[in-house]
Amino acid sequence: MKQSTHPFRTTMIRTILHSSHLAFACSTLAILSSVPTAAQLTLHSGPVGVISRDLVQGENGLAFPLIAADTVVGLAEGNAGTVLSFPDTEGDIGALLAAGTSYYVEIVTGPLEGERLDVDEIATMAATNATLVLDLGPASHSTLNVLGANVLDDARCVIRPHVTLSSLQAMISPVLAGDNKHNMADGVHVFEGGEYRWYFLKADGVSWAGKDVPGDFRHRVIPPDTSIKLEVRSGAKSWMHEGIVRTSAFRKNLMAGTQAFATGYPEALSPLDLAAFVDPNSPPAIRWTGNADPEVADWIQLSARMPKPFHWYYLTADGLSWRRVAQSIVATDVPFVEATEAILLRRQQPDAGYIILPPFDL
Repeated sequence: MKQSTHPFRTTMIRTILHSSHLAFACSTLAILSSVPTAAQLTLHSGPVGVISRDLVQGENGLAFPLIAADTVVGLAEGNAGTVLSFPDTEGDIGALLAAGTSYYVEIVTGPLEGERLDVDEIATMAATNATLVLDLGPASHSTLNVLGANVLDDARCVIRPHVTLSSLQAMISPVLAGDNKHNMADGVHVFEGGEYRWYFLKADGVSWAGKDVPGDFRHRVIPPDTSIKLEVRSGAKSWMHEGIVRTSAFRKNLMAGTQAFATGYPEALSPLDLAAFVDPNSPPAIRWTGNADPEVADWIQLSARMPKPFHWYYLTADGLSWRRVAQSIVATDVPFVEATEAILLRRQQPDAGYIILPPFDL
């Protein structure tokens, strides 16, 4: 991995990433090693890291750039409809999945590198063979809703578990405190339908509820391309996020309007790193939008903090420069898009094919 040009401090390092260490404000990423996957088909996982951070009482931004585990890794033999096939010698893929756990398959090589496709766990388990059944429906978190026949032939595919609300307890110490009253419990604000919605831990310490919404939301997925606000009411805590460092491209479907955002990498990135500028070579309908008026331009807001001007950045009229609102400070190459902050991104135009390239080299 090449040396980061961003400010950093070292806590622990091994030679797997050529002695480079990534860090960012209030957080520490410690790169550990390259390890085999829990269930090997043919390949191994990438380098492993740890992010640690203190959580204050009140609101804290969180995103999850590390991958909990590579459950299955292999080369696809082909795909048809929603069925992704692997060589028969790989056996029963469904038997490697845990009941009640949500998974996605990430494509890490080939023309569709970076795409993430939700897994239909029940159908995959029922198949009892070397196939994976995908969920590409509009309610899924898949970055594609349609796959052409055999477009994944020979692609390296990795099945990974989603982060869910129930996953949070294992990352936080002391554990979150639940309550059956929504205004007394620890919980999270998730950006949905153009606004933050509140989910809170129930008194049993296991179930999650939505404010004024019936049901148990413990299995609600927090996709890797989004971020949340964790509200801690039961006192300051610490957060530790362990997992594999993504080394392939990362996809995010950008829609017109405001959306939660996360980069997929454990390093603070700048607008230049994100290719967040007007590219004259791209189709006009998917370009970034710059304007002298921040209300009309595309913008990025660090939203777990008070929404003050110095936490709000916009693309200026030249289509290249980013500035803080109400300030003359140019931030085009400043890594203000933090890896574990709650971030809101507003786009004037959609880009269903937006991709972020790894900010480092292995």
